[in-house]
Amino acid sequence: MAYDKIITVRSRLDHCVDYVLNHEKTDMAAVLDYIGRTDKNALPDGRSVLETAINCDLESAYQDMQETKRRWGKPGGVLGYHLIHAFAPGEVTPKQAHEIGVEFASRLLGDRYEAVISTHLDRDHLHCHILFNSVSFVDGAKYKNTFKDYYGDIRDISNEVSRTHGLSVIEPGEGGRHYAEWDAEAQGRPTLRSLVRQDIDAAIASAYTMKTFWQQLEELGYTCTQYAFSDSNDIAAVCQTAADNSDVLYIPTDNSAASNTPVIDNICRGNIPVFCGEEGICAGCGVATLSISYYDIGYKTGEMAADILTGKADVAEMPIEYAPQFVKKYNPVTCEALGLTPPEGYEAIAAE
Repeated sequence: MAYDKIITVRSRLDHCVDYVLNHEKTDMAAVLDYIGRTDKNALPDGRSVLETAINCDLESAYQDMQETKRRWGKPGGVLGYHLIHAFAPGEVTPKQAHEIGVEFASRLLGDRYEAVISTHLDRDHLHCHILFNSVSFVDGAKYKNTFKDYYGDIRDISNEVSRTHGLSVIEPGEGGRHYAEWDAEAQGRPTLRSLVRQDIDAAIASAYTMKTFWQQLEELGYTCTQYAFSDSNDIAAVCQTAADNSDVLYIPTDNSAASNTPVIDNICRGNIPVFCGEEGICAGCGVATLSISYYDIGYKTGEMAADILTGKADVAEMPIEYAPQFVKKYNPVTCEALGLTPPEGYEAIAAE
C-alpha cells in the first residue's frame, strides 16, 4: 500500500530541490537539499543512491525548473509541490520502492513537469520524496492541487501502480486499512489504532493539566514535541515542520492559530489529523474537539472570585475548577479528507 501526501511549496524553490535530493521543508531549495541526502537515500553498499530526475537533469534540477518559470513568465505564487509516497513497513525493498515511486511520478506528471524523485531508507516505512515544478515546461500551465486532483489523479494513479505491483491499496472511505487490521477488528483482537486510542483515553483519565497529559503519554512510550510560534508570520513554517515530523497534531486555544486556520488547513488537510482546543479552530482546520461554553467558564470564574472576595474560600487552597460540561464535535470536511469516521457521540460542526 502506498500512502500519499502533497505539500504546497510557496517559498524558495532551490532549497526544496536540495531538501528532496535537511533544510527547511517548505522551501524549494531546502527540499531538494533534503531529499538528496546520501545518509537517507544510499543503499547499504554506500555507492548506489536512489535518485531519479524526470524531464530535467538531476544535477541542475533547480535551474531547469527556474528556467521554465522564467520562460513562461510565472516566477511567483506556488513554486512547486512536494509529494511523499510512502509504503507500509516490510512491503517493498528499497529498489522496488524507488522503481514504483518513479513509475508513479512518471504517470502522474507525464511529459509536462520537471521532477526529482529520491527514496529515503531512514525509517521503517520506505518513502519516496517527489518534488515537481508547478509550471509545465510544455505550455506554462500551472499544476492544480485540489481535492478533485488528489482523489481523481494522485490517489487513483497511486492505487493503479500499487495494484500492478501486487500491493494493497487505499479505497475511498476505508481510511487505508490493511486486511490484517480489518480482520483483527472483526475477530475482536486489538489493533494498533485501538491500542493507541486506549492509551490516550488512559492518559486523559489520569491527567489534570496539559502538562500532565504529555507526561502520561511519554510514560506510555509516546514522543510528544511542542512547536512554538511567536506570531502569525512564522505559523506556516512551524506548522509545516510539525506536520512533517509528527503523526498527529494538537493545537490549543490560541488567537494567532485561530486567525490563521486557512494556513494550517492548507498544510494539514488530507495529510495529518489535527485536534484542537476549541470549536472555532477545529471548524477551520481540525478533525475533532471538545467544545465548551465560554459563558459557563466565565460564570464559574465569577463564582470563584465571589467566594474569594467574601472570604468563603482561600485562593491558596481552592481546587482547580473545570468547565461544567462539554460537547464532542468533529469537522466533517477534514474527516472526509483523511478517510476518518468519527465515533458515536460526536456532533458535526455546522458549516458556516
